[in-house]
Amino acid sequence: METPFLLDLYRLARECTSERFPSEALALLRRQLPFDSGRWLRSTYIAPRSIQVNEAVLFNDSPEMLAAHELVIEQNAPNWRAVCSPALGPFAYAYNSAAMFNTPATGEIREYQRRYAHENTLNAIVKRRLPDCTRYRMIALHRARTDDRFTAREVSRMSLLLPHFVEALAVNTIISNAACASNHPFSVGVADQDRSVLFAEDRLREMLRMEWPEADMAKVPLPLWEAVARTSVYAGRTLVAQSGVAHGMVFLRVRRRCGADGLSPRELEAARLDGAGFTYKEIARRMGIAPVTARNVLQRVHEKLAARNRGEVNQALSLLGRVF
Repeated sequence: METPFLLDLYRLARECTSERFPSEALALLRRQLPFDSGRWLRSTYIAPRSIQVNEAVLFNDSPEMLAAHELVIEQNAPNWRAVCSPALGPFAYAYNSAAMFNTPATGEIREYQRRYAHENTLNAIVKRRLPDCTRYRMIALHRARTDDRFTAREVSRMSLLLPHFVEALAVNTIISNAACASNHPFSVGVADQDRSVLFAEDRLREMLRMEWPEADMAKVPLPLWEAVARTSVYAGRTLVAQSGVAHGMVFLRVRRRCGADGLSPRELEAARLDGAGFTYKEIARRMGIAPVTARNVLQRVHEKLAARNRGEVNQALSLLGRVF
């Protein structure tokens, strides 16, 4: 029954940019499971009563709504039960605001729900428990009419669909960043915030094993993780890595260390200017050095790279790839 929808969802993951995918996925869902507004959250729960929203994609809702919800979050009993539950999910639940928040103690959240047209809510949640916190992803859907309740069948369906949304998001992130890396020698991997490897190309795993023969390949090696967290770059004995963040996931681009990695910043600048066709005098003027110094710097570049001409220098520099 869900096959056509899932095919459309994964096609969207393959074809859509990473910036547009979450909202486009919610629009696709809306055609199958009608709702008026919604959001896709990545959040962290820290016991006993702390929730931090790390990322929120809004659909037909206002950014002010998130700030307003912070003021009434203590009154949202259904959400607290779901977040604090030992169950990791995926699971979903629905409630009607007028029926759920009908006491003086819940007056503020009832007004909030009315103001933002969240009269009926369907939440789907999946969690990952860490030693000091619980990270979770949630899709929240809302209907504006009080009598337009979510059915038990719709709740069950959303529970089954949520893992596919999370997986499609990972696929989209991988493909988007692999496409950016297609013109240079980096291999691609994606990890969760707890260092768990969600995806890694075989060549990337081989390079990690060369650098850390005893490492657990289910986790990003700690020295690499700590280095890219500080500077987004790791330069090791056998490899060089760069990192970025998308949708709460960390993506890595890793390549083998090459001869050009041994160039100093000044040598690298001079080599790139030389490769672009500038003369000694032009390179010297751009770098603020004497022409004879520029010639000496480029001579050292040729020696370090064992390059006989400008073409071989450019070929060696191409192994560095693009910084992203």
